[in-house]
Amino acid sequence: MEVLSEVGVRQPLQEARELAESAYGLRTDVMRDLLQRCTSVKTVRLCLQLGRELALPWATKLDAAHLPTGSARAWVSRSADGLLVLKP
Repeated sequence: MEVLSEVGVRQPLQEARELAESAYGLRTDVMRDLLQRCTSVKTVRLCLQLGRELALPWATKLDAAHLPTGSARAWVSRSADGLLVLKP
C-alpha cells in the first residue's frame, strides 16, 4: 500500500506494477480489510486497477462499492512518467 501511495511522487508506476504481480497469493479478506481502512483514494483505486489488469484472484472478489474509492470522477495526476488516470 505504501508503494502505491507514492506512485507519481517518488515511485515509478512500472515498479509498483512489478510488485503487484507478486501479490497473486494475497487473501481477499485481508486485502478488503486493508483497503477499507485506507484513507487514500488514489491508493485504493490504483490497487484495484492493477489487480484487474494483472488478473489477480483477489481483485475479482472485491466489491469496489464497499471500498473508499471517492467520487464518480476520475482521479488524475501528472508525473514524470506521464498521466495517471484512475477511474472509480
